[in-house]
Amino acid sequence: ELTYKLEKKSFEVAHQYYHTEDYIAAIVAFDNLLSEYLGTSLKEDALYFKFKASYELAINSVAFKKEERIKNALKFHDRFKRNFSNSSYLKETNKLLNNLHKEQEILLAAKN
Repeated sequence: ELTYKLEKKSFEVAHQYYHTEDYIAAIVAFDNLLSEYLGTSLKEDALYFKFKASYELAINSVAFKKEERIKNALKFHDRFKRNFSNSSYLKETNKLLNNLHKEQEILLAAKN
């Protein structure tokens, strides 16, 4: 019970970073939660918000950082989908994934 309270507090801190749009801090905080509490019952939500934070970071990045951040967001989506292939969040994350692919195509076209 005490461990769950610590997990929940860690999740809430990471979630607060996400809502204040400090996406880098949110990603780090969700990573910390996932590494400190390996069997956490909050893993699905943590991976979901980690992906959303990385998506927002990538989409809103300056041009020279965008490509790398899109790649990271794609990796985070991949991990989320591998772990939770039947998640209720998948419909939304797939839309965001499509947006990332479109941004990637735009970047590629701009390079050529």
